[in-house]
Amino acid sequence: MIVDDNQDQEQDSTKIMEEFKSVTKSSFEPKALEESAKATSPEKKLIHAQEFEKDNDQNFHIDFIHAMANCRALNYKLEPMDWLNVKIKAGKIVPALATTTASIAGL
Repeated sequence: MIVDDNQDQEQDSTKIMEEFKSVTKSSFEPKALEESAKATSPEKKLIHAQEFEKDNDQNFHIDFIHAMANCRALNYKLEPMDWLNVKIKAGKIVPALATTTASIAGL
């Protein structure tokens, strides 16, 4: 007996796509989004604002920036950056943004 794995995979992927379409069709309508936003308390929301802290290695902020910078480097054929170099540059960017914002606000 010959088993066709491709047919099983096609059936599984078709089933998954049908479920996805049924979920997304109702979930992303404006009324459904508003209702879910009202029903969710601020404590239960999945996304929370985070303060950027370059000196705390336990929050993985620099790790995330390092990963994204190297993804960008691969995409645009640039030299990848090492972790320490990213940490140093991130530490310089935040004060530069604050200085620029203060300069513009002073005008």
